[in-house]
Amino acid sequence: MRATLCVAWDVLLEARQRKWVLALAVGITLVFGLFGAFLRLDVVDGALAASRMFGGLLSDEIQPVDVALRPVFGIVSMVMFWLGMLLGILVTADFAPALLAPGRIEHLLSLPVRRIEVVVGLWLGVMGLVVAASLYGGLGVVLIFGVKTGYFTMAPLLASLAGCLCFAAVYSAMLAAALFVRSVSLSAVAGGLVCIAGIVSSQKEAISAAFDPGIARTLFFLGASLWPRILDASLVSAGFAGQADAAGLGRLLAGHGLFAAAMLFLGVWRFEGRDL
Repeated sequence: MRATLCVAWDVLLEARQRKWVLALAVGITLVFGLFGAFLRLDVVDGALAASRMFGGLLSDEIQPVDVALRPVFGIVSMVMFWLGMLLGILVTADFAPALLAPGRIEHLLSLPVRRIEVVVGLWLGVMGLVVAASLYGGLGVVLIFGVKTGYFTMAPLLASLAGCLCFAAVYSAMLAAALFVRSVSLSAVAGGLVCIAGIVSSQKEAISAAFDPGIARTLFFLGASLWPRILDASLVSAGFAGQADAAGLGRLLAGHGLFAAAMLFLGVWRFEGRDL
């Protein structure tokens, strides 16, 4: 366990040295500035009189702040979810190939570190970076809306962390791909394909209706069911941010967890049998 945590810490140190931590912080802060500058909320006696974004009127009905902000939180959550997914894929795509670079991986394995500890430590390090970015982003949204309206809720932060758990499944596939072929491009493509497959999986009932009844429809439905339902998770997460009913979020995240575990197992299996 100690060796695993040491590998994870080494990943975080490398992210700091390569300025990825600074880049993420600056990027998220710029998004905060954009929201803060262009989102206008007129609050009168604890009620939202009007809301505007980028100069356009979102609503002019007088409503309690907690009720009026639910759809706004949902929209912000969706933007954070997919923007975070895209940035996460781009930022983390080269961590595994860099660790597996000739010379570095041989040196690492010459230490008392097992191969499974290298894989799990790398995954934990990357996810630690992603969790930190999610906490920063979620807390920023809470503070921006809290300062503007006087209404503070942890729902956007919890929705941000739910999106982080969904990314865990995506990165597990990216890591497994890098362990088969040491390529930054392939790792990024694997993440993108999992996202696309997750959208298809979420819409498998509607898409399967286009197939004639028979073996083709059954095979498609079974194949689509193997992937995490990322689109459904983003929609439920947005509803959770808006304090809507999110009873299915736990089941969706459990499915993402099983997929992540399967991809990590595949990656460990490949790395254990790989000649360096």
